[in-house]
This record gives sequence, structure tokens and C-alpha cells, in this order.
Amino acid sequence: MIASSGQVGRRVSGGYVSSMEPYDGQWEYMIDKTIRVTAFNPGFGGGTLANFHGELIGVVSLNLNEVAKFSLAIPIDYYRAYAQELKQHGQVRSRPRRPWLGFYPEGMAGHVVIGGVVPNGPAAKFGLKQGDIILTVEKREIRSRQELYQEMWKKRPGERISFKILRDDQSFDLDVVGGDRADRYRS
Repeated sequence: MIASSGQVGRRVSGGYVSSMEPYDGQWEYMIDKTIRVTAFNPGFGGGTLANFHGELIGVVSLNLNEVAKFSLAIPIDYYRAYAQELKQHGQVRSRPRRPWLGFYPEGMAGHVVIGGVVPNGPAAKFGLKQGDIILTVEKREIRSRQELYQEMWKKRPGERISFKILRDDQSFDLDVVGGDRADRYRS
């Protein structure tokens, strides 16, 4: 792993691939395949993950050493699959856009609990609150963050997403219209 540690500093860390399993993050993020390595991320995200032949195999994304004892890299195959679009547009346009709700779901005891909401994001605007337990999305029972994202992402930005929520020992239905993450970062 080669990464920068400032404007001129470069650092290197060695290790081995420990898994290539999916990853989901609490910030409405999920990727089907990652490269998890035992190497400590020596700098900032965006560094190079190379094999012993010096070939680029991934881009360092997250340093999870403090919580999970590994660093996470995005396989270079993701870039290769969309290289032309990324070079031409700076983003992947062929993949359907996903709704963004602006909340931080956490798995807890076989349920998904909202750990927080982004002020003025769709989740907050439509009434989701920290501490809410998500029972269903589109009438499908939700037991993990992966299930939550898979159901939410069947919809597109601007479409209604139906939730069943448990709050203060009361369950109720709540609809949220998902926003577009790209719009949030353009403004």
C-alpha cells in the first residue's frame, strides 16, 4: 500500500489480502466486492494497493484498523468496467441513480436502527428520527443494513419509499421521497 501523508510525504505499508467480501457503511454505502488487507493504511485514501509484482490491484479507500484491524480498497476492476464514462463525464452515468435519504443506519440485535439523520436531508424532512427501528421497506422485512440498501435502491431519486417504523413501542407507516446524493454535493 502506497499513500501520501501530506503534500510531499509518501509512505508504504505491507500486508496480505485477508478477504474480498462485500462492505456496507453507515453512510448509505455498499459495494459488492472489496479488497481487505492486513496492511495499515499509511496515509490518505486514494493511495495505491499493489501486488508483489507492482501491479495496481486497488485504490485504498478506508482505514478501518481501529475498528476492524484491516484497510479496505476498491478493486481496480470497478474502474476498468467504467473507465470510458469516468474519463468522459467524471462519473458513471450508465448505472441507475440511487435515492439518498441522509441517515445513518446501524445493525443491532437483528434489526436496523437509525443512529442519526442529516439535518435537512430527506429522512429528516419526512420524519425519520434517531432511534427509529426500521421494520420493513416496501413491505419487505429488514434485518440488516444490506437488506435495507437493496430494497431502498430498487427505487430512484424522487420516488416514494415506504417504511414501517417502530418508535416508542408504536409501529407506523412512513413514506420518504429519496433525494439524489449528487444534488447534495452540487449545492
